[in-house]
Amino acid sequence: MFGNLNSSKLRLTFVGLVVIIGAAIAVYFYLNIPLWYFKYDTGINLPSHLSEQERQQFTDRWHEILNMSDRGRNDSLLYNDIGILRSGYGDYQGAVRAFNLARSKNPQDARFSRNLAIAYANLNNFAEAEQAFREAFRLAPIQPEYWLELGELYSFKIQDKEKARLFYLEALERSSQNLNVVKAYANFLGDIEKDYSEAIKHWQILADKDKKNQVDYLAKIEELKLRIDGR
Repeated sequence: MFGNLNSSKLRLTFVGLVVIIGAAIAVYFYLNIPLWYFKYDTGINLPSHLSEQERQQFTDRWHEILNMSDRGRNDSLLYNDIGILRSGYGDYQGAVRAFNLARSKNPQDARFSRNLAIAYANLNNFAEAEQAFREAFRLAPIQPEYWLELGELYSFKIQDKEKARLFYLEALERSSQNLNVVKAYANFLGDIEKDYSEAIKHWQILADKDKKNQVDYLAKIEELKLRIDGR
């Protein structure tokens, strides 16, 4: 009888210890596993066409992201980097979800809207892409590269030359004739609009301001003059 009683007490003690240990483990994981683990699928689903080397590179980068020390405000940088990683192997739908989440966690960071716009563009969802670009412009109005990217979107993907021209002009105005913007617009004028005379004016601006590459710009001007003569 006493043996059975002692055995029952031992079992109860063992069960109690298991419950206590389990609770301690649960508390540990709750305190130490990042909140994003419970809130959002940060996993990656690598496509089968990737080589073993590529798969390893993406997997290594994924582990780096999950263990990054600076996750940004409300883990927004973590979600953003997950979006960039997914874009890298062509999962643009997954990238859109990640960038949207990053933006919701830190709405004032223009990079998230810009990255979201590019992901939408890769899905050929141009209306959403333009809307996201415009949000990036609103947050960072003096960032000419955002206007340039929108100009390129309308030049090469949507093929709306008039709208593209307006975005390039906006980039020129906002960047105070930034030379990278001038060069992009000169290429647009010559290659897309075939407005060689106007393109020459902008290549000349580059030649005057960028002495290091002046020879290349002057050669471009001569090439465009030949195109005019050949008409």
